Amino acid sequence: ESYQQDRYGGWISSLALMLAPLADCRATIGTKKNNVSPLPEAVCRDGLKLHTKEKEAAQALISATPVCRDLAERCVLDGKDAESTSLLRRDAGVFLFDMKDKWRAAFAVARARDLADLPSDGGDDLLVLERMQRRTEYKTVIDKYDKAVQTIVDLSLDHVWSTYKPHFDGKAIISELHVPKGPFVGQIA
Repeated sequence: ESYQQDRYGGWISSLALMLAPLADCRATIGTKKNNVSPLPEAVCRDGLKLHTKEKEAAQALISATPVCRDLAERCVLDGKDAESTSLLRRDAGVFLFDMKDKWRAAFAVARARDLADLPSDGGDDLLVLERMQRRTEYKTVIDKYDKAVQTIVDLSLDHVWSTYKPHFDGKAIISELHVPKGPFVGQIA
């Protein structure tokens, strides 16, 4: 439930999960302009003919997995001392600021990838005790990511990106300094 509260909880997350093994193998493909693209990006662009925004969203979800894993581990190990909470808050805030409304989907993709890395329950070949142990491993992974999402919400970081206000007005900078419009103005502000 907590993972589906954004518009990326559906097909973009599924696409990212399907493309993740291609990203893991670090394969690249040449483009018409002699550039090298990661294989998932080439599949999205050349094979699926996705728009750039959708391709970038899927790639962002795939790339966010290591950060999500780290944040989830830190949420579980967090000793509630002020320094570790402060560092966790800072790192989670930076991550959310980068991912914006894709952050929940990124955690869902990371959780699914971690679950996929666990051995299967083995069906009838395993003893009941071994099956229970595997299910406990699955629950541990699920709980770890659920705790991470809840910790981020508890730290009031959800939608942190929307609270940011620039210190300077770009239009005022353009008119006062007589500089052309463009990314340079954002660097000044």
